[in-house]
Amino acid sequence: EGLEELSKHCFDYAVIDEVHHAQAPSYRKVLARLNASFVLGLTATPERTDGVDAVALFDDILAWQATIGDGINEGSLVPFHYVGLKDDVDFQQIPWRNGHFDIAVLEQRVENSARMAKLWMAWRMHFGSRTIVFCCSQRHALFTRNWLRDRGVKAAAVFAGTGSDPRGESLRALVSGKLDAICAVDLFNEGVDLPDVDRVVMLRPTESKIVFLQQLGRGLRAAENKSRLIIIDFIGTPAIRTSDHSSPLIARRRMQ
Repeated sequence: EGLEELSKHCFDYAVIDEVHHAQAPSYRKVLARLNASFVLGLTATPERTDGVDAVALFDDILAWQATIGDGINEGSLVPFHYVGLKDDVDFQQIPWRNGHFDIAVLEQRVENSARMAKLWMAWRMHFGSRTIVFCCSQRHALFTRNWLRDRGVKAAAVFAGTGSDPRGESLRALVSGKLDAICAVDLFNEGVDLPDVDRVVMLRPTESKIVFLQQLGRGLRAAENKSRLIIIDFIGTPAIRTSDHSSPLIARRRMQ
């Protein structure tokens, strides 16, 4: 019904946010019914994980583009301090299922005391007042939340499904300072604005450069009294994490 109603109207302008999704069947149904004189697509990651280029929908016409480095230079984004921790997990020994690591095996490998001890050392050394920890699964998020709580960190675990801490309440608590950290699973990659976040932790292996950039972007927004973003990242065997969007960004990289 909504698509039928849409097709009855003519628009001067239409703006599509997160337009990298526009090649998906659901988006294409909307675009097929959209009658607009001018269509503008917005995205921070024009590539899709399936290799489809959203720019092709616009006859390869780019009205404007900027790198994260450009955003830092103009002050809309903050510089960042990158802390790379050597990951001793051998990801090459984890089975690959449908384009992703086998989640059951992955959980077993990343939930270990030696890995968390490395995180804790970096956590205390590189301070952040509001942190998002990106985890690989619900179980991993709950494990990490409880591990941090045992060390006095006010943490929540947020994901889709039962057992999650309340999403909206947790976000508000993080912004207000009642929470120190949120351990998240595939919820904050896009579609959420969190300028108060000043530290992100990549506790999960990232198979996609797009996902890595999206997660990095959760903490880059400029905010009052925010001078930089701390990124704590476990560097293991599988990662290819740079592209034309990210290559000028690494201001400082330290192996510990």
